[in-house]
Amino acid sequence: MKEERLASFKLTIRQRIDMRRLEIICSGDKQQARTMVIRGLREIADEIEEEGRKPRVRWDPVLKIPLMNTD
Repeated sequence: MKEERLASFKLTIRQRIDMRRLEIICSGDKQQARTMVIRGLREIADEIEEEGRKPRVRWDPVLKIPLMNTD
């Protein structure tokens, strides 16, 4: 049962990751796009594993962009 759920999760995540779009972001460099995906997924996993610490988003008043605050 758990293996089926894990397989379903992995399939869903893999379908959501658009490698062609990421390659465009990385100026056509497939290796850099793959590295970015791997690093990003590992960082997300680390954030999920941290108990009690949820990233908070705040807005930069000058740049008008969201800033992640993990302290």
